[in-house]
Amino acid sequence: MSIYSTNADISGKIKLSTSSKIVFGASSNPDFSIDNSEENGWIDINMPIIITGMGSNDPTIASVAGLTGMQLYTFPGSGAMKQCWSQIHVPHNYAPGTGIYFHCHVLTDAAVLTGNYKINFDYSYASSEGVFSAVQTVSVTDNFTSTLQHKITEISSPVLAANLEVDGVVMIRMWRDPSDVADTFAGDVHLLYIDCHMNVSKFSTKYRNKLTTGSFYA
Repeated sequence: MSIYSTNADISGKIKLSTSSKIVFGASSNPDFSIDNSEENGWIDINMPIIITGMGSNDPTIASVAGLTGMQLYTFPGSGAMKQCWSQIHVPHNYAPGTGIYFHCHVLTDAAVLTGNYKINFDYSYASSEGVFSAVQTVSVTDNFTSTLQHKITEISSPVLAANLEVDGVVMIRMWRDPSDVADTFAGDVHLLYIDCHMNVSKFSTKYRNKLTTGSFYA
């Protein structure tokens, strides 16, 4: 169906089938379009890196060999387990019913790249007004193929697909334990970001909080 108008208002609601599209402006160079066959897309949720600075399990800030002046939190391949924390606040354009993928952006300045490093993510979730869940753990092993290579180390399957909702909060602990038998990389892993991939819709919620009407969307 096509609607042509040069200077007219359209009232009411337009419901699109799964293969329909609304284009505003010239079809060859639209100002804006809504394609109902591609409702959702992906974004990165960048999270703060939090350390206590009070114990032997805190990562130290170390210089990155080969990158003059650059320093990053370091998770070494020997010695004590190192850990940090973060949180995710679920945004209003989150696509309900989809899970999230924890990951971290890391690099190494090691010259010997043999073996795999293992990154663990502990997490607990609560909806707005909800109670935080028991802590669960997901892990991922990865490896470097070049010195100073930027790696995105991501869990293989999404988590919390059945639980997440707008304004919920996920608490996260990220850690590396060099004594883990699955962690065979002797070099330092330098942390750039803790992050997650999240599926979002093209539009935000109708209401700012669910306490208004009992729903973000109705």
